[in-house]
Amino acid sequence: MIDEVYDTGGFVPSLPARMWLEQSEAVYMSESPTRRCCLIVEDQALVAMSLEAYLEEQGLEVCGPVPSCVEAFRWLENSAPELAIVDFNLQDGPATDLALELRRRGIPFIIYSGDPRRPDLPPELQDVPWLEKPIARIGLLNALAGLHVSGDTRTSSPSQRS
Repeated sequence: MIDEVYDTGGFVPSLPARMWLEQSEAVYMSESPTRRCCLIVEDQALVAMSLEAYLEEQGLEVCGPVPSCVEAFRWLENSAPELAIVDFNLQDGPATDLALELRRRGIPFIIYSGDPRRPDLPPELQDVPWLEKPIARIGLLNALAGLHVSGDTRTSSPSQRS
């Protein structure tokens, strides 16, 4: 059924991506209030709208997009996404503190940047997935799926988040 529901542009998602999409479909189809929420932190409007449209096509609820670290922190004061996509170089500077806060809260995320991985990242962020723009949709989808279905300690249930 997953192949009928999701347009993958002719690509076949990897097994983790397929499992994650099937879980997303089950949550979406159940009309549950716990629909998957992905925070988008991106200061380029066209990139943000593209990410938003693509994620919504996959059955995810999109939080944001927000264009700055300040606005992302403001949003996080009262909310907790299930996962996040963060552009590293935002209009108000590098997203280092935001990335550290997401890590502290146990919210899995990827960095989606037009720049290569920075050598001056804090040690706590060295293993964060870093995708360079532009990337094919399937690459982004597989990266998100790897966050969600992996066994690493960055994933957690909403009740475990502070």
